[in-house]
Amino acid sequence: MASTAGPIALACAMARDEETKRLRALEDQVSFLTQQLEALAREVEGRREEGDGSMRTQLRCPACRCRKILHAKQILDRTDSGEKRQLSVTSEGFWSPKSRGTFECHICTACGLVEWHVTDPSEIKIDDDKFEIHEVDDRGPGPYR
Repeated sequence: MASTAGPIALACAMARDEETKRLRALEDQVSFLTQQLEALAREVEGRREEGDGSMRTQLRCPACRCRKILHAKQILDRTDSGEKRQLSVTSEGFWSPKSRGTFECHICTACGLVEWHVTDPSEIKIDDDKFEIHEVDDRGPGPYR
């Protein structure tokens, strides 16, 4: 019996050593992944603090992070008669139509992402035949509200 105790004890010791190595490797992987997760959490929090994330306010493309943004202050359109005027949500008047809700856009010079904005939304007179208002109540139940 004494002759087999040595090899069995040696095999058990080797198995413990292998198990210890595997556990250390797993602990190292968990530590590495925890560091990556913490870095991503800091990045997400930083982006939240940046504000709305639009190119207009951040002067940074949300898609590719480029800092070179082209601002088109006026977007031109043509009337039926070929006359140029600003592109708008609606217009008012017949003989000399007044544009309401004119557009501007911000364009990323690297990836081409375009972000459209109405320069003065308060100018738009809401006509139920042409517009629908969609409003979301964010105060409802749920973890993301």
